[in-house]
Amino acid sequence: MEHEPERPVIDRTSPARRLTGEGVYSWAQTQRVFISSVMGELAKERRAVAAAVEEMGATPVWFEALGGRDEGAEAAYLDGVRRAEVYLGIIADRYGALTPTGRSATHEEYREAVRLGKRIAVWVRADGSRRQGDAREFVDEVRLFHTTGTFTGPDDLAADVRRRLEELAAEDLAPWVKLGSVIFRASRVVDASGRIEVQAIVRDPAVRERLLSLRGDRWGRSQPVQFTDPFGSRPVTMSQVTATTTARSSQKFTIALQADGRTSRGHPSQWMTVNTLSPDDVVEQGLRHRLLGEDLPAGLDGFGFLLPKVSLAAIHDMPPDIAGAVAHLLLVEALVGDGHATTVQTRLGGGPRGGHRILVEWRPPAWAGAAPAPRRVEGRLVEESAGGRGGGV
Repeated sequence: MEHEPERPVIDRTSPARRLTGEGVYSWAQTQRVFISSVMGELAKERRAVAAAVEEMGATPVWFEALGGRDEGAEAAYLDGVRRAEVYLGIIADRYGALTPTGRSATHEEYREAVRLGKRIAVWVRADGSRRQGDAREFVDEVRLFHTTGTFTGPDDLAADVRRRLEELAAEDLAPWVKLGSVIFRASRVVDASGRIEVQAIVRDPAVRERLLSLRGDRWGRSQPVQFTDPFGSRPVTMSQVTATTTARSSQKFTIALQADGRTSRGHPSQWMTVNTLSPDDVVEQGLRHRLLGEDLPAGLDGFGFLLPKVSLAAIHDMPPDIAGAVAHLLLVEALVGDGHATTVQTRLGGGPRGGHRILVEWRPPAWAGAAPAPRRVEGRLVEESAGGRGGGV
């Protein structure tokens, strides 16, 4: 029997950074926003959204502005998705002309944005009484992992786009992080040559207590812990923890960390093949078991120590915006932190009533020098991934 990961302490009251107009504008200047829709049907909406994006300081990327390109239309719009940081989809009644793939250009653009892990926001026209069947299926696909907004015309759509971009700015500038068993939203993370400084406003008493406990013993000695952000995970030691009381209900933390030089903790599965299963096969089967409740292949049930040590039990009663961020951190720690992957993308959809749907895509390390293909697990998340069907082995 393998010991399950320690249940994290999560600051659900962590505030997103409130941005001034200047702060939003500074963020927007670094963003390219791809506008995706059937062109003729939604020409007014596209112009309104492009104008709203430009007014915020971001760069709209839309087909009308892609003229003069050498490549064909299909290559041009997919290249536009690749160059953008944010994908904005607009769906009304028409699906659009089919491309050689059998899908519309808008559908292909959305699929490319998902594949590349872009920030995605999609709006659907409120009146769907005349929506084509393939457009309805497209909406259903989007809603598997994304909450869609609705619009009635160009003006309300443009206003919603502005609000959503402001939310993305606040989320980008206040990333969720995990330090040891504590998950909280940081207001600032600076990584300079292995020295990491994390700043955060903390309101939850349990989180404050846990962070203060990481200061170490009376001689200033602290145990190594794992630090995880949305992009990676590595072992660190605590150099200093400073807590400043800013209000009766909150404290400002400044945490100095020192990376120990390793990019991951390393894991036995990197060198072991089990019953013809490669290390990457073992990781995939372990995720299918722990996340989706699938049975382990014969012979693997005795090798629980090789499986990714991840439990998503903590997210099941969380609001969707927090649940997705926390699930991603836990998977980055389990996969990147243990050397199973170099990058991870996570999509969480659905909700408590129907259960979460999860998609995890990761790129394994290059075991023998060749760049491996990405791996992917998708399905309905079991209600308790730390016990029952998804429990330990």
